[in-house]
Amino acid sequence: MVYIQRKIKTVDRKYGLKPNTTYKLNIAFDIATNVPGGMMGVGGSPGASVYVKAGATNVEPKAEKTEDGYYRMNIHKANQGESGKDMVVLGNIEKIDFQDKSFEYKHFETIFQAKTNDKGEGWIIIGTDSGFESLSELYYTNIKLTLTK
Repeated sequence: MVYIQRKIKTVDRKYGLKPNTTYKLNIAFDIATNVPGGMMGVGGSPGASVYVKAGATNVEPKAEKTEDGYYRMNIHKANQGESGKDMVVLGNIEKIDFQDKSFEYKHFETIFQAKTNDKGEGWIIIGTDSGFESLSELYYTNIKLTLTK
């Protein structure tokens, strides 16, 4: 899992997020990808086997080392093409229109609900969960979060 995460902060600090409150979140973003469709690769396709996920949680998302020496996420993201309680699959990084190696923007958007913790904290997380076992080059841009009660 490769991801970016950010603690949710409101613009007006006077009000902030309320503790133990469920909010509706709309996350929209673009990924610049240069992976043509229909390719095969090590462990899976470099486009179709790299799953884009987004979500929200009331604990800070972290990769934590387990007793057997592996790193696992501390949130419920599920694996590769499956959605979990804290992250949902939105698609993959395969380009839509072109078969060459130029970059193309691919838009993703999702709406879901998440509950803040006792301190009124919440985090959003966006990333990829991959079956492809080699290099992926992606750029995340135009990330927008809309939050309502």
